[in-house]
Amino acid sequence: MLRVGFLASHHASSAQAIVRAARDGALAVDPRVLICNNGDAPALGWARASGLDTHHLSSRTHPEPRDLDDAISRALEQASVDLVLLSGYMKRIGPATLARFRNRILNLHPALLPDFGGRGMYGMAVHEAVIAAGARTTGVSVQIIDADYDTGPVLLQMRLPIGEDETPAQLQRRVAAIEPAAYVATLEAIVGGAIDLDDVAPGGWRPIVRDAPEPGGSGYLDLLRAASRTNGSLLCVGLDPDPARIGGGADEAFKHCRRVVEQTADLVCCYKPNAAFWEQYGPSGWDALARLRDEIPDGIPVLLDAKRADVGHTMDAYAQAVFGAMRMSAATVHAYHGAETLERFAAWRDRGVYVVAVSSNPGGADLQQLQSDGRPVYEHVAELAAAANGLTGNVGVVVGATQPEHAARIRRRFPDMPFLMPGVGGQGADVDAAVAAAYTGDPASCLLSASRSVLYASDPRAAAGALRDQIAAGIARL
Repeated sequence: MLRVGFLASHHASSAQAIVRAARDGALAVDPRVLICNNGDAPALGWARASGLDTHHLSSRTHPEPRDLDDAISRALEQASVDLVLLSGYMKRIGPATLARFRNRILNLHPALLPDFGGRGMYGMAVHEAVIAAGARTTGVSVQIIDADYDTGPVLLQMRLPIGEDETPAQLQRRVAAIEPAAYVATLEAIVGGAIDLDDVAPGGWRPIVRDAPEPGGSGYLDLLRAASRTNGSLLCVGLDPDPARIGGGADEAFKHCRRVVEQTADLVCCYKPNAAFWEQYGPSGWDALARLRDEIPDGIPVLLDAKRADVGHTMDAYAQAVFGAMRMSAATVHAYHGAETLERFAAWRDRGVYVVAVSSNPGGADLQQLQSDGRPVYEHVAELAAAANGLTGNVGVVVGATQPEHAARIRRRFPDMPFLMPGVGGQGADVDAAVAAAYTGDPASCLLSASRSVLYASDPRAAAGALRDQIAAGIARL
């Protein structure tokens, strides 16, 4: 089996996709090691949690360039890798590593080489140049690294059409979204024999060219939109068992919630278990939640209302628990530890992240509505979420449906932000006001959540259906 190692600088989303594909048996490679030049990068956390050897090797650990080059080469050799993949690695490869892994170091370039390559062509500069040139097609190039910038043989290109009025920022997000697929396709071609790394040379190799996969189906927001359209619903149902209302421990809680899922699966677009209601049962609660996750139909996303918050490496562990071990589609988090910690969850690009901005309880105003630089704190939180969303395209905010005036203020600032809006049903939110404040026409713009009013209804199906229809009527009145 092909043994691979990674060089990364920050999230390493493409490397993460490869590791997942290998773990799931979809790709016949053996990920061994991840080396990062940034000791605080999210990549080190998820790679360590996935069982890879990890190393922070940079000018801080090895001030002399030759020593750093030798250290990187040795770490790759010790992991017995056959192929080295750069995943957002922002440093030039040294001569010792290039010589040791000749024709065995690959990189992704966010354009169709040889156009828009060379010195200075990285990040937003590439997409600005593509738009300025009036190109109608862009994409990703997977190439072999040599001693110069973007001059090595291109192995595979994945093409992407450019929209009529697309901005460089929009293009950057769309190109980033196909980068993992391009790397996986290249590895499949190498493993399958379609690409022979010993038989490629600049000018003597015609790259494999593929069209980018159609958007939709793999990411959380796409799954949410698909479920919404299929079921004609913007309703999310909370699965929060209360021992005072459901006797018999975690097993009975599981059975009760499973019955609710069975009765409402064609009426909702998401389910939202709150972690605390399952944690209160102890280990049996986590086991019951995992079993419940397996009972929810594949086409409906599951959002764990966990509201996690901590320093970066701890958030890595939380994300691995929520998205890796528990296989949740999305999660809620807090922003009190800053933007860098939000990015640890957002690095799981195929999952969703909702940052608590305005909660549905009256006491949330104690902090959330304090003024800072002339604006409420919750608006600063929404800015952090928007910045993270600009990088990964999978971040939204929690805005209580009981707070439509604050939802409207955030929506005016951030017209494309996905909203999760708890407080429908038992907390008495005005559905029409919430919809008017948040809904943009995008099903992901306004996910309205109800828990107790459905979970403990004498007829959960009727309760869910009534809420679904009430939301639809509110949209029709806009």
